[in-house]
Amino acid sequence: MSYRSKFPLKSKSKKNVDEEDKAEKGRKETIQRSLLVAAGKRLMSNLRQEKKAFIPDDHRSLYLCFGDYEEGSKVSYTILSLSLRQLFSASSSPWQLQLVTRLSGDGLPRYMGCGVWGSKILFGGGAKPGYLHRPARGHPVTGRFMHHQVRKIYYFETTEETQVPVPLPKKMLNGNIQPRLVEVDNKVYAIGKSLSSFEMFDGNDWCELAPPPIRKYFCYPFTHSDPACQFDIYCAVAGTNILVSDGGSSFRFDTADPNQGWRKLMWADQFCFKGTCLVVDDGKQFVLFTFQPSNGQHISVHLISYDFNSITQDYSQVQLPSYLMECKGDRLGDFSLPNYQLVHLGDKAVYLLMSELRPSGVDEREKMIRSVEFATFTFKVKDNAKSLKIKFLPRTPKLIYDDDMDVASRAGQMLGAFLLENSQMNKEDLAAEY
Repeated sequence: MSYRSKFPLKSKSKKNVDEEDKAEKGRKETIQRSLLVAAGKRLMSNLRQEKKAFIPDDHRSLYLCFGDYEEGSKVSYTILSLSLRQLFSASSSPWQLQLVTRLSGDGLPRYMGCGVWGSKILFGGGAKPGYLHRPARGHPVTGRFMHHQVRKIYYFETTEETQVPVPLPKKMLNGNIQPRLVEVDNKVYAIGKSLSSFEMFDGNDWCELAPPPIRKYFCYPFTHSDPACQFDIYCAVAGTNILVSDGGSSFRFDTADPNQGWRKLMWADQFCFKGTCLVVDDGKQFVLFTFQPSNGQHISVHLISYDFNSITQDYSQVQLPSYLMECKGDRLGDFSLPNYQLVHLGDKAVYLLMSELRPSGVDEREKMIRSVEFATFTFKVKDNAKSLKIKFLPRTPKLIYDDDMDVASRAGQMLGAFLLENSQMNKEDLAAEY
């Protein structure tokens, strides 16, 4: 008689199998957490080695500004934040964004513009939540928004314990859908998108200036059927210059020499840029980064001389990490709402943030979660000043926000992303974090 027949093997019970499966699942989760923590530590190591200015005593926080819309008239504006010390600390779980404030209420405009002015975050302009005709129940929304009367600007002071944004004492001279609000030398400039306008606020009054001579003005988002919605007006700040493009031609306005007016930017026959834009001064020239998913999943880069007489395109077209390809963005009806921003982190480091609003799938109310992926990359212009090297740093956990968001917020738009000083942060606590 063989050993096996003399001592038959006992079959595993279902309980034992379940326990082994549970143990195996636990081991895999432990390995995954360890990999994420290791990635976070590698990120911190890389950043320290490259001596980025924000480590380890940076008191800034990342502020993300969203407009949340429904196909009716409901709208709200939300500011979320997270400190940089949390953002770059090792973690195996997504970081929970903190609600800073929310602006909501009847009669609030849709599609407000967003900008920053010192330590203040601005929301302004937009379209009144009313149509020229009201659709029958069950039919899609059509027609134009009433937008020409919306001139109010709200501000939120990040250095004070203000609960909600409050209006500036003075309204803009012109109303616009999503005006481009930019800051240069402590002044706010508002560039019209739906109507031709350009004005400046010095802290006391608005002053009207000559608008840029772009070819067309589009009200994006405007209606559900207007093909013009695919166009937009793009803006960036380079030193004291405001750069504006309509996707076909580009101009600059030097705020230090306003009598020169708008001057055309030339590259070959003409120069244009599209998408979310960011200009970084690397000490030798301006580096213009632009990103728009419709142009492909890559970041476009141009090198611009300080006198704007030379513009060089980097043809390498920086490809995005694969995990950013999964971000779908948000849609409102037929609209694809832009949900991406570029942010200068400091020195030669940049964020690309991409956001989407998705159901949590954990309860019957279809609770919504705002999920933000961000990729950090460093850049270095080569000696010939005709191209540059891009290095993406290791992936870090997502940023999420899931409080008080239900199915009514069916689409949203990232209106702005800013790094601002966090005066409440304690330096000793910050040093202990690292």
